[in-house]
Amino acid sequence: MNKEMNQKKYIKHYIEETLKSRKYFSYRLDLILIKTIITIIFFLLIYSRTLSLIFSILISAQIFLMITLINKKILSNRQRRGKKLVFDRIRKNIFIEKIYNMTKTEFDKYVKLILKKSGYLKIEKEEKELFSGYINNNKIAIKIFYMYEGAKVELSDIRDFIIEALDLNYKYALIVSPHIINEKALENIEILQNKINIEIYNQEKLYSITNDFGLLPDNDDLYYKLADLKPVRKKTKIIKTNIFGLNKIIIYSLSALFFYLTGKITYFNTYNTYISYYFIILVVITIIYNIKKGSFKKSGGESENNLN
Repeated sequence: MNKEMNQKKYIKHYIEETLKSRKYFSYRLDLILIKTIITIIFFLLIYSRTLSLIFSILISAQIFLMITLINKKILSNRQRRGKKLVFDRIRKNIFIEKIYNMTKTEFDKYVKLILKKSGYLKIEKEEKELFSGYINNNKIAIKIFYMYEGAKVELSDIRDFIIEALDLNYKYALIVSPHIINEKALENIEILQNKINIEIYNQEKLYSITNDFGLLPDNDDLYYKLADLKPVRKKTKIIKTNIFGLNKIIIYSLSALFFYLTGKITYFNTYNTYISYYFIILVVITIIYNIKKGSFKKSGGESENNLN
């Protein structure tokens, strides 16, 4: 029962996690507006053809219910995806916090555990800062870089390790570090791949292995963290996204069509036609805004996911 209550309590949080800079209630309002506008447009079109009020209401009601079911499915999918994203983010925050609270000795022991679980054998210390191990019958030179949070692994660090590994006639090497590796260092690694096969266990890889082996808390143990997890958002960005987001093109287009049709059907009401012009202008402005922002160049599916 307590688990079900937690699920319902955080549905808004799960869905909002998939919306990036958009707000939950803004998204729900968009769905309601689209559903209402589509239903009214269908009602007006059917009524203009049949002149039967009851028939038009019945068909429109069916369309309304059908869209409601579709929206419910969309929200359910978002809730499921959002829940996974939320708990992955919480788990990763816990992982990073634990990693940087370790001493160098504790981190070395943690790395040995992870490597053993990944299939590495006979992990031993060879030199002062150099470990060795075996995987698939190949001897591996292992270098663990662990510093303060926010530090970077520099080109000189990587170069010194590779030179040492080559001097000891290693053909395979493994770099383990939760820190960002300097871009020039990464380029140097790529260049030297023909001399020594180098694999990197970065923060993402370490987190993935740790999580896969069940060394991090389950979802049921993380609900207490949800209240503290707040998405970082910029107010200006939220306002712009809510007004000129890519999904608004559909809403404004439907609104323009709705008011234009009602203006034509109720010929004595010219205000609706002028309102439709307003929404057409909004469509144009939104398209220009998204072209400048580069939204249309992003991978397919992202803009679609704004409504799904």
